[in-house]
Parts: sequence; structure tokens; C-alpha cells
Amino acid sequence: MAKKTQTKKPSQSRKAKRARARIDLFGPPSLLPGESETTYNELFKRVNETLQPTDIFEEFATRDLANAMMDSLRFARLKPELLNGNMYTGMKRVLEPLCNIAVQARVDRIPVMDAEAAAAAWVLSEPIKAAGVEELLDCAGFSTDTIVAETLSSQMDSFEAIDRLETNAQARRYSILREIERRRETQRTGSPPATAAVNRLVAVNKVKANDNETRSKKWGEIIEAEEAVTGTDAATEKNERRLKMGGE
Repeated sequence: MAKKTQTKKPSQSRKAKRARARIDLFGPPSLLPGESETTYNELFKRVNETLQPTDIFEEFATRDLANAMMDSLRFARLKPELLNGNMYTGMKRVLEPLCNIAVQARVDRIPVMDAEAAAAAWVLSEPIKAAGVEELLDCAGFSTDTIVAETLSSQMDSFEAIDRLETNAQARRYSILREIERRRETQRTGSPPATAAVNRLVAVNKVKANDNETRSKKWGEIIEAEEAVTGTDAATEKNERRLKMGGE
């Protein structure tokens, strides 16, 4: 009778083991409250699959790249949240010039409101007061964009600071990608590739050299033309003097 061959379950792949070892090496990700570790792990997984690091140095670069991308997403998400969290301030700044007797007197159905109380009612969506605020804004020709603009103006310093952090994260991401590419190119060719700055410098020097050569040629042509013209004029004057003097 033929012996039954037992099918062995496939062991974990080498990639899976390396991925688990990598997580143990780097430790848990640094996340803010409300951020999902699952989201970060998915981002790190896709970055790792794209770059396919070959050694510990590229594994560290891969982790740094995932962190930089997470920072970009984080800061892009925080900017609108900054505005949403300060809409009260923007509404208050919009309502302050409107909540006065002169404006209210032209609209009898809208009660006189205090700017702070009206802004708080609008933010908290209190039905009666919020409806009065909306009516007042309509009478003034204001819209939600007006409130957002005032909110942004009141938080401009913080908004620009977050925007700079996002820009820095993007620059860090591009720098890591360039470094990985440079390192792999060095390993492939045995010598570091010329940087863009060096290429630009070489190109500029070539242009300067060509310009100098072109200018030298042009100046030579100009000088030759001037000499030719001067020589012709001198010969003409000499012939005219000979004719007057009755010479040859």
C-alpha cells in the first residue's frame, strides 16, 4: 500500500518574519490621541512593499519615510481642525460690528444680541438664538466663508506654524527618497552619482565658456570689420588727395 504523504503546513515566509522583527526593533509608532495604529501599520506596510529595503540602513530609512508621510497627513488634518475649534472667535469678530442698535433697528424681527452670547449660541446651535444670528448675517450679506475668513485671520500664526510643519515633513520625505536612490545608485555603479547641483554648475560653466568663445569671435569680427572700413576710408582719402594734387 502506498504510504500517505503528510502535507506540511507552510512555515511563515521570511518576509513575514523580517516584518515582525522590524516592528520589534523600531517599537510602537508615535501617535497622537485619536490616531489609529492600524492606519499607520498599513501605511508602513505599503511603503515597505514599495521600497523593499535590502539592509538595516534602508529599513531605518523606510521607517523614517513612513513617519514623514504620517506627519504630512497629520498636519494636513490638523489645519481644518484648528479652524473648526476656533469658529466661535471668528463668529464673534463678525458679529461685533453688527450687534449694535443701529443695525438692529432696521430689522425689527431680530432682537438685540450680545456678540459673545450670539456667537456662543451659534456654535452650540441653540435653535432660537442661532436662527437670529443667521438672519442677521443674511441681512448683512455675510456667509459662512466670512466666518471662516475671520477665524483664519485670528489663528493665522498657528495656521502658518502647522503649515510650515507640513512643508518640513514633505521636504523630509523627498530627502529620504533622494538618499535611498543615491545610496542604491552608489551600490550599483560603485561611485556616487553626480548631484543636481554639480550638474547645474557644470552646465553653467559650459554656457559661460561658450558665451566667452562666442563673444571673442564676435569681437574679432567687429575689429576686422572696423579695420576694413578704416583701411578703405584711408585709401579713398589718399586717392582723393592725389587727384587734387595732380599726382598719379
